[in-house]
Amino acid sequence: MKSFINVHFSDVEDERPSTLKLTPRQGAKLHGDVYALKEIHRSRHSVVYRGTVAITEYPVVLKLAYTDDTVADLRKEVALYSHQLLGLQGTVVPACFGLYEESSGGTCTGCLVLEDCGDPPDVSLEDLPMRQRVVVLRNLQKLHWAGVQHDDYRRQNIVIRDGQIRVIDFNKTSPHSCECPIEIKRPMERPDVLDFKCWNLYVFCIDLSVWSPYIWAARVTLPRNTHPRKSLTT
Repeated sequence: MKSFINVHFSDVEDERPSTLKLTPRQGAKLHGDVYALKEIHRSRHSVVYRGTVAITEYPVVLKLAYTDDTVADLRKEVALYSHQLLGLQGTVVPACFGLYEESSGGTCTGCLVLEDCGDPPDVSLEDLPMRQRVVVLRNLQKLHWAGVQHDDYRRQNIVIRDGQIRVIDFNKTSPHSCECPIEIKRPMERPDVLDFKCWNLYVFCIDLSVWSPYIWAARVTLPRNTHPRKSLTT
């Protein structure tokens, strides 16, 4: 069995070789050839490609980082997948196939390989059908129950394929001890915030309009437009 993966790129960039030979690190499950077919996102932190695993043609997403700091962020992200998110892989978050790295000439390259779970919705989260809004919120609740608060929970970090909804991008998270005893579902009456016991999750439920258009806070009813939270559409 090969002790590395070859990531082959279909596009050409002067600062990047056409093939990267990477050594498996934490959580690694792949060996051999992987093809990065199309760039789908680029930021200061990483470059994300849609690709496939050779032979099986299994669809994957490759998240690449090219500096010591950003590769360190990938290590933190794969650690979440390997521990707190392990039981949620394939249902709430993508399946994770591990982290692969290469160091040469004083530079470090990292590649996190994940299941390709589709694309963000074309509409804002508030405009999704009620059934999908409830799934979005239940996924967030399951993250909370796993001890993870997603600090960038927005449309771009929700993906859908064949009706299945997954949460992605765990670069920005916080530890979370959620005491909410109430499972989010629809239909249901709006619970009191003191009974719900998780203000962060409660606010998301209000923003996605799965309850009444009024907020119960400290047992006082307030109109929704008095709430300072930003919209989830950006």
